[in-house]
Amino acid sequence: MRDFTAELASVQCWDQRVQAVYQATGEPAIDCVLQTRGELEDICAFIEAHRVRRYLEIGLWTGQLWCTLHALFGFDLVAGCDDGYAKRRFGLPLHTPPDGRLFRGNSRSAEYLAWRQDLGLIDLVLIDGDHNLAGVQADIDRERRLPHRFLALHDITGSNRHTVGVRQAWHALCGGQKQELLAPHREIGLEHSTMGIGIWSETERIGPAR
Repeated sequence: MRDFTAELASVQCWDQRVQAVYQATGEPAIDCVLQTRGELEDICAFIEAHRVRRYLEIGLWTGQLWCTLHALFGFDLVAGCDDGYAKRRFGLPLHTPPDGRLFRGNSRSAEYLAWRQDLGLIDLVLIDGDHNLAGVQADIDRERRLPHRFLALHDITGSNRHTVGVRQAWHALCGGQKQELLAPHREIGLEHSTMGIGIWSETERIGPAR
């Protein structure tokens, strides 16, 4: 197994600086990976173990996550959907891998659906866009009808009012295998997860929740 702790050592995740900005403004207006370091390492281990070669991320923020993952794994296909909120609201950049396939717009649009259908089978779809219940549920319902192996949701702990809808959608998701990636958010001095990644599949065994 690869040592993802070492490989990700230089990647900025949600740390004290991001937390301070979030607490002051209600928005994590920083150009970085908006995951805890432990959960980023865990999703990398999952990708490695399950031989994920085709990856789609819905809700890119500044694109640091899909760029980081693609640099580590060299996906056969790396795709992303984003409506440009971070740039509109804060003037932050959107980083894109040189061979990344980017849809700029709303994941609930007819244009996105046509684009997504053209991608074909996706091994792992990470849903991290609209965090209210209606938005998350719409992304789940659409993606589970389209060719995929695994769906993942970010922020399943619902630790604040902005992410409660993700927790509700995760607990309502049934009919398949589930795994929860929950790592202590030690970068901000906590011994519990403030985010969490839930992975679900109707077709593949992925192990028990932890």
